[in-house]
This record gives sequence, C-alpha cells and structure tokens, in this order.
Amino acid sequence: MCEVGQEGEPRIITPWAPQVELPNLGALEDAEVELVQQGLQQELIVLARKDPNVFVALHFMRAQHPMHIEWQDLLSEHSRILIAAPRGCGKSTQISVLRCLWEIGNSLAIRIKEVSVSQTRAKKNLQEIGRHIVECPSGVCQAVFPDMQPDPDKAWSSEQINVLRPKGTLDSRDSTVEAWGVTSSPEGGRADIILYDDITSLQTSVVEERSRDNITNAFEGTWADVKSGPQARFWYICTLWHEDDCSMRVIKNPAWQHRVYGVADDFNSIESWHGSSFDLPIPGGQDWTKEAYEAECQERGVFVFNRSHRNRPMDESVRLFRREFFYGDDNSDGSIVYGISPDDPEFAEYTRYTGVDLGIGLKKTNCPSVIFTVAVADGTGSLPKGTRIPIDIRRGHWTSPNTARQLIDVYETYHPNAVMVENNYYQQALIDWMEDMDGVNLPLEAHRTGSQKMDLNEGIPLLAAEFQRGNWVIPMKFRHPDGCVCPWCVWLYEMVNWYPGSKKTDTVMALWIAQRAIKFRARQAGGFGIWNFG
Repeated sequence: MCEVGQEGEPRIITPWAPQVELPNLGALEDAEVELVQQGLQQELIVLARKDPNVFVALHFMRAQHPMHIEWQDLLSEHSRILIAAPRGCGKSTQISVLRCLWEIGNSLAIRIKEVSVSQTRAKKNLQEIGRHIVECPSGVCQAVFPDMQPDPDKAWSSEQINVLRPKGTLDSRDSTVEAWGVTSSPEGGRADIILYDDITSLQTSVVEERSRDNITNAFEGTWADVKSGPQARFWYICTLWHEDDCSMRVIKNPAWQHRVYGVADDFNSIESWHGSSFDLPIPGGQDWTKEAYEAECQERGVFVFNRSHRNRPMDESVRLFRREFFYGDDNSDGSIVYGISPDDPEFAEYTRYTGVDLGIGLKKTNCPSVIFTVAVADGTGSLPKGTRIPIDIRRGHWTSPNTARQLIDVYETYHPNAVMVENNYYQQALIDWMEDMDGVNLPLEAHRTGSQKMDLNEGIPLLAAEFQRGNWVIPMKFRHPDGCVCPWCVWLYEMVNWYPGSKKTDTVMALWIAQRAIKFRARQAGGFGIWNFG
C-alpha cells in the first residue's frame, strides 16, 4: 500500500495521499524500516476515515478522478444535492456503494434508504455494499473500519442489511441500509440519508407518461416524510430523460443544489453546467474515450446520445404524433372512426399497398415481423380521394416459411398493388423463402437504399403531418379495452409514444414502408417487377 523513497527523499505515500518527510532510511535497521512503513500505512488509514476520496481511492488503488473528487465534496458540503452525469461514469459505484460504506463506517448507527425506479435495481447496490462488508474483497473496509461488522441478530438479506450498532443506540428499528422501489411505501420508516439512484427511466419518463407524475408524487410525498429530522441528507443521482420528469423538477427546486455533467460537443471532455471540465477517460466507470464516445454517437444517433451522454432531456416537441391525432379532442374528431370495420366493402374497391418489416428470431425479446396493409381512397366512395385507411396489421415472431405464408395470405386476401420491403436483401430473402411455395404472382419491390438509407426519423415527420391534416381514417369496429395488445392497439401505442431513438417501432416502420410503396407506385406507375413463384 505504501512505498518508501530513497534516503532523505520526500515521498508521496500513494498518488492521492499527502507528502511525508522520511528519515534517513539507510541508517535504519530492517526492523525499523518496517516500523516506518507501518506508520505510513496507519496514517493512510486515518486519512481514509476522514476523507471519502482517500477511502474510495484505496479501493481502486489509484488516484480519484477530479470529477469524482468533486462529487464526493458536493455530498459533504450539501444536505440536498442532485448529480446527473453520463451513463458509465461510475455514479452508483462512487456514491451508492463506496460513499455509503464510508458513511456507515463513520456512524454505525446510521440509517440509509436506497431508492431506485424498482426495488430490483436498488437491491443491486445493497448487495454490493453487503459484499464489501462481509467479504471485504480489497481489504480496505476491514482495515479502515474494523468495527463495521454484520449484526448476527438482525436481518441480512437482499432487501436490508444491519451492522452492529453501538450499545444504547436509540430507535434502531430501521436497518442500516434498505433497498426500495420509488413507488413503494416505507411504512413509517426513518432515514438519515435517502439516496435516490435512478428513480426515473426512459420507460417512466418518456414512454409511460402517467408514471412521470406517479414518481414525482412519491418523491415529494412519501419519501419526503421518511427523513429522520432536519439534519437528514438527500442525495439524488440520475440521467436526465424528460423536461417534466422528477429529476428536472428537483433541478428547478431552489432548496436543492445540483451539478449536471455531459460529454462536450467535441467529445474531448466531460463538462458541467457550472463550467467545470474534466479530461477523458473517466476511470472507475466504463473508461470512455473520445473515440468511444464518437462511435457511440454515430451508432445511436445524436438525439439519443444527447439524452444518455450529454444529459439533454427531451421535451414534448419531439413527440410528433399527438394523442389527439388519433383519439380527437375538443377541436377535432381524430382519425379513429368507431363502428366501421377494416373489412368494410367500400375499402375493397380501393387500391391497396403492403409494407413488410422483417424481424429476426423467434424469442419474444426479438423484434417481431410486421405486415401492414393500407388502402387508398379513389374518391368514388364516402372518403376524399387519397385518404389512407389501414385495413390489415399482422404482427408475430414467425419462422421464415410462416412469414412467407402470412405474406401470401395477405396478397391473396387483399391483392395489394405493391408489396414493399426495406431493402434488396430482405426482398431476396422473401423470394428464397417462397421458392418451395405454390405459385403466386407477388408484386414485390424493395426500397433501394443506395446512399440514402431508409431512416424512420426522416419519414416520421411527413407521416405525422398527414395524420395532423386528417389524411388518414382508422376504422375500428369497437372500442378496445385498456391494455389491449392486439396488433392495432400495439401500432397506436407505438405511434403515440414515438420519439427519436424509440426502440419499439416495428409496426410504425411497417406502416411507413407501406406509405413508401404508395409514393413509389405514384411515381413509377406500372414499374413493379412481378415474380412468378413456382
């Protein structure tokens, strides 16, 4: 742990410890040199008890990064502090695990509540704290805080742990550390530190809009009442997801201090809203480099990268499909028309087009295949010319032969003027799958990507504008119950919850491919190739 320098040379004990003047070691006996080394080690242990940065550095056996030093200092200086930093920078390790260990070692009677978006998530931090106390993998906890030991008479589980407390400790009903989900009820418990570690998520802040208020209400109500008294501390670490979620409300609350960090626009450093800047890489996390950040931005897109690594939350302006486009409001009826079936005879007279988005794999976790068929009104019936009407949506995890059978059935049922797939590779795959099928004339066309790759983020604004203008009619025979997972309801859910970087967009993509088929046919009348399988 410590090194001794040459004769008369001042030596830094470790890269993070202060300089110590050493005696003339050459004049000392071996036993005396060992005593000096032991003294330096003891001094380092004393420093680790006083300074959380030294304690954390001992665990890693390297100097703390300046950004991590700033975090630890902020926790010491403020009773209410929010820290938002890029994913993979070590927030949970630095604060939810190691800082909590340091707090426990300095106050064995302390009560800490670790709160996350789910109890499962909070349990991970709790288990890591318990592992350090019981197994002491680096030897640091045992050396620095030898009295921090499990209490054999109290619970030690995945949900709570208890260390031996000093005799005479008052009100020891609450465990040393407990793991909670943010929407759970602590049932009258008390805490000296309430640590919120990612109590918001993409799902709760963006996808499930109702969860946004539920989490904020729990934070401001249930958990605010858990504090042990005016000296209680509140730590909040997070990624910023949405302009109106709980994290942003905390930032806007003058009772809280906050520091928000993000990758600089040139990818060279981590910058904070308060002007501090830190060189890369950041050790103790995922050791991101400039090149790694650039590759991540290229792969995931600027919008998603800005949210996850620059802490630039999204707002509702990027959610292009308003709920009222479909379900209506005081000013419009919306595109959904109840009481009309997609099989209405009028729609059978219209030209139809099919979009195919092929999934890969049969597991539920894989993306499904979706076949989306749209009819276009010709102006001879009750709908204006050019009105788009979804008439069939098929969605499933099918084997290749079953996908081909589904597509053939769609063609034989609706006789679409065009069947479009995303690119030439998928077009050839469909042809290969159908080679052993009965003969069928299928007007199959690929969107030839070339240098212009099919990008859902580019096509969505055009599609949203059509829904806003009322160019679409969605026939629904009856109102479906809440939580319905039929292909139609899944599609509507994906549309209303679409945002740049959305993962669940398979049905939206199939719709857009069908829309591309409509536009392609308008430009290339009679230009579809016909393959005769069999």
